[in-house]
Amino acid sequence: MKCRICGMEMKLIDIIENCVEGHVYFGEKPYQLPTKKVELYQCETCGHAQIDNLIEDTYYDVYECRDENTTAYYAYTENIYDERLKKLQSLNGGKSLLDIGCGTGDLLSCAQKYYDKCVGVEPSSSEYAVAKERGYKVTNSYFDDSFNMDEKFDAFTCNMVFEHLENPATVLHAANRILNRGGAGLINIPDGEMIIRKGLYHQFLTEHINYYSLCSISKLVQDCGFSIQSIERDSKLLELNVFVCKNNELKNISEIISDHRNMLLSMIKECHNIVLWGAGTKAASYSFLIKGIPVSGIVDSDEKKEGKYVSGINHPVEKVSRERILCSDTIIILASSYNKEILVQIEEMGYTGKIIYFDNETNMPDMKIMNA
Repeated sequence: MKCRICGMEMKLIDIIENCVEGHVYFGEKPYQLPTKKVELYQCETCGHAQIDNLIEDTYYDVYECRDENTTAYYAYTENIYDERLKKLQSLNGGKSLLDIGCGTGDLLSCAQKYYDKCVGVEPSSSEYAVAKERGYKVTNSYFDDSFNMDEKFDAFTCNMVFEHLENPATVLHAANRILNRGGAGLINIPDGEMIIRKGLYHQFLTEHINYYSLCSISKLVQDCGFSIQSIERDSKLLELNVFVCKNNELKNISEIISDHRNMLLSMIKECHNIVLWGAGTKAASYSFLIKGIPVSGIVDSDEKKEGKYVSGINHPVEKVSRERILCSDTIIILASSYNKEILVQIEEMGYTGKIIYFDNETNMPDMKIMNA
């Protein structure tokens, strides 16, 4: 058997004689749920465990998960949905969420506190009908590459779904496609690694065909274009909560420099007396951004640099003085590591013009107007 996550050949590690098929319920008379003998395989490369898909293709068309036997479980999860969604929303501060495999809408109910737009996708016609009756915006469909939705979302959730999927990467690729740039997601799954390690036979069901390890779920999300923000273990429910963010296409250095130069040019329109502050090592790199821009001089607080030149800047370094600063209408700070200190100095001098500085982490230009 090939691993559904990494494609490597798997090893048979156990045979489960009485794997429960279907859901436990309260019957009106004695009954016995059917069981099947299943072979449990594990990948020696990524640690993923799985069984054959033994259910019918139409199994989830009329799937019903919530009943009187799951009341306590859902009461507990409803209390923790709030905590999970609050963390998810903090990852990108988005306004819209798609719940994949939303069931009857329990998570959507809580999500409305954090997202302005909450939409669900649910393949089960019976669960979909309940969600619609409860007033949620839900589409009755399977979610994969063939799923078409015109709108995009800032976040997605997928609660207790990935353990059922024969092709989990297909669903996760589709989730990546419907996310806006910088979108975030939450994948909730049984903790397969702990289930196997502890021999928790009551956690094996024929519909749960995947038992994820920390390694295998990490590989899955990373292969599908996401970075992991955190993985949290819920020891009470034996579940994993995997918080992810969509990887954005990275610009090359030339594109970043061009973008920053264009931003800088837009900031200095109608500026006539531009003074540079900072003659350190970063000034040489920032000089590429100001190439061709008429500047009147460069100042630095280090007296040892006075009268000397910085690469790319055709003015000798001057010492910092109140007179030199106040005669300018624009100051561009090139010593980004000392932005805060220099801004304080400029303010104390009584400067009332425009200040442009570079963020110390992103190098992105920003602007501040000093008021009289």
